[in-house]
Amino acid sequence: MFLSVFQIFPIAPFHIIDLGGSTFASGSGLLSAGGAYMTSFLPERRRAEGIGYKRIFIPCLVFIPIGLSLLALGGSRVWMVLSAIIFGVGFGTAYPVFVAYIMQRVDASRRGAAFGAMLAAFDTGIGTGSTMMGWLIQRMGFANAFGVAAGISAFALPYFFIADRRFGRRDESA
Repeated sequence: MFLSVFQIFPIAPFHIIDLGGSTFASGSGLLSAGGAYMTSFLPERRRAEGIGYKRIFIPCLVFIPIGLSLLALGGSRVWMVLSAIIFGVGFGTAYPVFVAYIMQRVDASRRGAAFGAMLAAFDTGIGTGSTMMGWLIQRMGFANAFGVAAGISAFALPYFFIADRRFGRRDESA
């Protein structure tokens, strides 16, 4: 998830301009993603506390590749804003809900190590994802690179199911 997820913020505006959009349009797309990101996580985090973190996290892992796929497909300004909102809600909710989900399932004595491992994965994904996206954009163009990012991020859902089944506690209330 972290490998491709942060590439939308610094790179998507260039993609919009490359499609013929204005700098205003690229700013609108970025504002939409950032706004959705910032406004989605608090209400969804509170709702997750009531119905379970996994029940909120799983749809987020679907929204992220959908948002990136819509960005790859391009189109009108409305299309780009829609992709940014879907992506922003998916990622804006996924990260805090995932952190809460993991912290709830890890023994108190191991929470620091668990959070450190998550941050290491997050930062590794940002670094490798930025390098990879730059390389892909240079060779394939923006749309294809975002398509690859969507494909990579789609693997997060089956990976989560496998890891949760293997390492997670069996209670479904989490």
